[in-house]
Amino acid sequence: MYRATWRGVLRALPAVARRATHLALLHALHAPHAKYIQNSTGWAAVLEACAMLSEAVDPARTPHALTCSFTLSAVCTLIEKASTLVNTPEATSNERQWTKFLKTFARALKNTTLTVARPAKPLSEAKLLYHLKQIESRSTIEILQRGKTAAEFADLSKAEMAELLVKHLC
Repeated sequence: MYRATWRGVLRALPAVARRATHLALLHALHAPHAKYIQNSTGWAAVLEACAMLSEAVDPARTPHALTCSFTLSAVCTLIEKASTLVNTPEATSNERQWTKFLKTFARALKNTTLTVARPAKPLSEAKLLYHLKQIESRSTIEILQRGKTAAEFADLSKAEMAELLVKHLC
């Protein structure tokens, strides 16, 4: 039940974020969502949230979800959970999907013209940078989105990705 509920909330983010009257409600959902993610086991809940959030910040649409603190708070929570899941010598497909999500999210932050909200509970810069170094040190293979070439993904360096994530999540 929880999984379906959170899937629905995350799927509704773009529409809800366009209506300023609903932002307080979403802000109030941060703590229960964080508890759900932290109590989940494995990558399933994290990657499902990543899929929903990737759609919410899709550059093909105006990423109104970035104007909502719940979105940024959810990403902070996912980073905290993912840092506990990255623990094998070789990168797994789950970790590659996670890395791809972080790049997608950073790209959305870079390309938006909207005012990006602050997370309800920002991450410490040290924790975020440690996690980014943790995933960068692994032998991750770039997974390209369908129809995209490697050159199209070169628009965002690792340093720029880290800078954008620190600026908006810490």
